[in-house]
Amino acid sequence: MPKISAPAGTQGEVTFLANATSRSQSLRTTVPIGIIRQLGLREGDALVWELKPEGNRLIVVVSPLRNGQAGTHETSRRQKRDA
Repeated sequence: MPKISAPAGTQGEVTFLANATSRSQSLRTTVPIGIIRQLGLREGDALVWELKPEGNRLIVVVSPLRNGQAGTHETSRRQKRDA
């Protein structure tokens, strides 16, 4: 895939979508390393995706799901994995 920059005047990274599986209508993307570091994400973590309309834009808010709640601390899955 070619490297594409985010539109002028915006901050962020561009990622590409791919089919999740051959039978699914879901798509996958890569989480940029800056977001991984900022949220302290690791493989196996769950994410909550919220959609918030704002004027003519759709704001997507992504939060890690930890201890059954978005935005709190360690997941039980991570605690078991690190034990």
